[in-house]
Amino acid sequence: MKQKNNNTIRLVILGYTLFVNAVSASPTVFNSRFSQEKNSDRYAEEKYSFNVANFNNAIFRKSELDNQPSLFFKTDIFHSEIEDKKKKYETNSLGLSVGKKVNPNLYTDAGFGVKTFKALSESRLITTPTVNAKIVYDKDEKFTAGLKFEHDYLLYSSTVKSNSINPTLFYAITDRLSSGFRGSMAFISDNNIKHEDVLEFNYTISEYEPWLAMGFTFEYLRYEKDMEDVNNYWSPNKVYTFGPNVALATPITGNLGLNFYYAYNRTKDFSVAKWGRKPVWSYTQNGLLGLAYKIKNYKVSAAIGKSNSAKVLGAPAWASGTPDSNITKTTDQITFGLSATF
Repeated sequence: MKQKNNNTIRLVILGYTLFVNAVSASPTVFNSRFSQEKNSDRYAEEKYSFNVANFNNAIFRKSELDNQPSLFFKTDIFHSEIEDKKKKYETNSLGLSVGKKVNPNLYTDAGFGVKTFKALSESRLITTPTVNAKIVYDKDEKFTAGLKFEHDYLLYSSTVKSNSINPTLFYAITDRLSSGFRGSMAFISDNNIKHEDVLEFNYTISEYEPWLAMGFTFEYLRYEKDMEDVNNYWSPNKVYTFGPNVALATPITGNLGLNFYYAYNRTKDFSVAKWGRKPVWSYTQNGLLGLAYKIKNYKVSAAIGKSNSAKVLGAPAWASGTPDSNITKTTDQITFGLSATF
């Protein structure tokens, strides 16, 4: 049965590739990615993703949009395995999206798919459709505005669905200094509403090799329902996060490059005030070091990452699992990627 399923997947991918090349003169782009994450809270997650498209997936500037076909096609396959203490979960998804370049400054796309969620200790399989639509406007690479609608379920709570509206803005203040905004308002099926806003500033120190940039990020997260009124997911009433970051990309040899990223954030969670504790600032550090090798139409990348955080919880045991204590959590990450253009 497994061999038959593998052959079916190969036929689907081959048929889709032939279809894309038949309707578009653009090359077909394949991307695959594997990532693994483990932390000291006995949480582990593995993710496998694969997509094929007839355009560059990372469209963000007008110069990139100019080189894209007038009609976009993309399909995504995703699989993840989660182990949270003694519980194990598995998710799978398949999606297809189609986009259209309306004019030199405007493009839009829409997608649909299906996701499955299964707790391995249960025989019940939960399946839900996914829908998304996006429109992006870019003016002379200095101003970009986008709006996306998405229907999905919360990955960490399969029984809860979410309809979200996600605006994005980008503005180039100077040739080196830029600002960006990412927002999200999610209407959750248990009558909760999630608000999440991110404001970023980035400054390019060196535009040439080695490329070096620094940034500063502000984040705000709020749920309208208190944590004691929801099940299966974290629902803080107010969380602030801010901090600097630095990114570096430099060649080592002709085809081999090095990437480095580091961020330090301060976070305050006001939810603990409900249990008589004073909200205090905690910290999180994230570091990532990677290599990328490119030859002809192929690019292989690998990265290792590590993060650690110190938090004062102070919540009841049913909410946090570690009441009235200070904890330090460490997380290890490994990522591999492969992309090819034909």
